[in-house]
Amino acid sequence: MIFSHQEVSSLTEKSEELLVSYQPSEDMPPVAVPPRASPSKLTRVSSFSLITQMVGASLLSVSYVYARLGLVAATVEMLCVSMTALALILKMIDVCYYVNGATFSAVVWRVLGPRWAICVEVCLILINYGFLVSYIIIASQSVESLFLVIGISGAGEGKTILLIKAGVAFGIMLPLSLLTRTSTLGYVASGSIVFILITVLSVVSYYIVSLFRGGQTCAFQPESYELGLRSPVPIWPKPFTIGPLSLSPGASAPLLFLSYFPMLMGNFSLHAGAPPTMYYLKSPLEMKRRIMRIAIVISFAFCFTMYSLMGYFGALLYGRDVAANILYSFKECGRDYYLTSIGVVYTLMVCIAYPLVQYPLKVSILNYCHIPEDRRCRWLLAYWGLSLGFTAAAFALGAAYDNIASIFGLFSCICGSVIYFVVPLLLWHDLPRSRAFSPQSHRLNRFLPPGEDERGEGAGAAFFALFAGVSRKRTTGKQETHLTNPSSSSSSVLPSGMVRKTDPKASLIKDLDSETSERGHIVTVPNIDEYRESHLRRMTPGRRHGFRTLIFIAMVVCFLSLFVNVTDLVQG
Repeated sequence: MIFSHQEVSSLTEKSEELLVSYQPSEDMPPVAVPPRASPSKLTRVSSFSLITQMVGASLLSVSYVYARLGLVAATVEMLCVSMTALALILKMIDVCYYVNGATFSAVVWRVLGPRWAICVEVCLILINYGFLVSYIIIASQSVESLFLVIGISGAGEGKTILLIKAGVAFGIMLPLSLLTRTSTLGYVASGSIVFILITVLSVVSYYIVSLFRGGQTCAFQPESYELGLRSPVPIWPKPFTIGPLSLSPGASAPLLFLSYFPMLMGNFSLHAGAPPTMYYLKSPLEMKRRIMRIAIVISFAFCFTMYSLMGYFGALLYGRDVAANILYSFKECGRDYYLTSIGVVYTLMVCIAYPLVQYPLKVSILNYCHIPEDRRCRWLLAYWGLSLGFTAAAFALGAAYDNIASIFGLFSCICGSVIYFVVPLLLWHDLPRSRAFSPQSHRLNRFLPPGEDERGEGAGAAFFALFAGVSRKRTTGKQETHLTNPSSSSSSVLPSGMVRKTDPKASLIKDLDSETSERGHIVTVPNIDEYRESHLRRMTPGRRHGFRTLIFIAMVVCFLSLFVNVTDLVQG
């Protein structure tokens, strides 16, 4: 469609006349525009929200992983895990930007289809079930340490420990999980980051104090107290044993390195929390993506620091003898009221987090069962039944095993293979297709009337051409780019400073379908078909084979992790 310069100017003058002739009515009250938060404030809020999702119960088990891997291998693995997780989550944020999904499963549904979305929902339920089990174990171990400090006899015996777990699960966590409104608990849980910092700094402080007390890790015991003496530093991996067979440290290093990769990936998992955080930001969509990318980098840096400090100093304190829950290792110090109070506070944290983790699982299952919330009685019975079922299942596994590191690793290698590796890699592979067919990539189309082609006909195409705002004028010697002035027939040279270098849609201006008018002017219209083809051409067989290779490697790593974690659970 050819638009002459006179037609464009005529349409512009008519639109200006309509704007000038419009006068607001005096009886119409002014509309108060709500203030929009600044990008820096939104970045801080988003970073805080992501940090509270990343740092939790898994922080207590990272010292056990460092001690078993050795400080050298653990440092290398933590760097590899954090960079891998950061790359995958940033690509997923790009996919969320192009498909505008409110949840992780919604994003997967729009890109990969309903089967993958249902698979993701099931894996999220199982992974969160692993967290529920770990919460019961952590809380019961803290209560056990409290009973030992108070002086209750038999607090460390098997039957007493089982009763403590049952009391914590059914006496504290189950009543909280029966609540149908968890907003108050969410506000309380948002302050957990303070206690996490206190816990990490306490472990660091105890190691520093031990340097001045001859290696005595118990700050409230004399230096001659034998149970609190610091263990040797674990530099290299611990030999891995399978029954009577024991591997050397050299052979154990690659096996343990790969086996703990899925578990440590779970420490940096934001797949379930990042999409809703981005979706509900009150900001333009392009700004949302920018805010989320910065917030994710900040949260990763903070969490990497916390995990590294806890891992290093926990392994330096107790060496190979560190427990899977590092707070449980301090029970050897006897009546240490400070660390006992830290354990009690951590127990309160996990008890509050328990219903918050369980709530979305129950709502997801109820939605799949098509039980509407307006049928209140039936919905409540199903909701409470699921609460009891999850608590009973978590107690059953928590009563049999106490190693939270193995439980984290077991569920991470089974379900994390889908959540942490396969689905993010598939989303990354399909990113060019998501970009090609996303309305965010060619949002100029929204100015076209329904049913018309991208180039359009009549006034719709003329308005589209006006919005593009680009014209070219043939001159002798070379071509110069001009910006069409909507108010007059003259044009001026577009300065180089006005080039939208930071706009990811700048390729739209490059791929233009130009037609020459009778007077030599060219009004350009974006060619969406060429833009789509330029991205779809990236979906090459080589790209597909490359991502298939990465998925195969991830599945091998998860299989090795499953083997190691099952062996640890069987050996106790």
